[in-house]
Amino acid sequence: MSRKAEQMRPVVNWELFEAEVRAGGILMLFKHSPRCGISAMAEEEIQLAEKTQGFPEVLLVDVLDSRPLSQKIAAETGIRHESPQVILFKNGEPVWHCSHHAITAANLQKRVSEFSSQDSAS
Repeated sequence: MSRKAEQMRPVVNWELFEAEVRAGGILMLFKHSPRCGISAMAEEEIQLAEKTQGFPEVLLVDVLDSRPLSQKIAAETGIRHESPQVILFKNGEPVWHCSHHAITAANLQKRVSEFSSQDSAS
């Protein structure tokens, strides 16, 4: 079984996405285009980051198969759509996002650590 199948969970409708985000905690969304080379590299970086202990669940939105969902996420969060794109949610709210070549394992791990440590500092 690939890491993608084990870690990244596809989301295909707004109701499922909203329920996952509203459940609280830290959650990562990866907006991915399977036809894009940069997106494939970003996926590999996310897979590397996922090996970190305490890394959050990653929801996957295929922007080609689920364009209306991708557009609704952009509209509801106020974060302009890009692909590839990562949006980090904490307690139901988007707290950080990046796209394209900024999606690196080190960058993702750093941001997850930052937002996780804010909970323990409170």
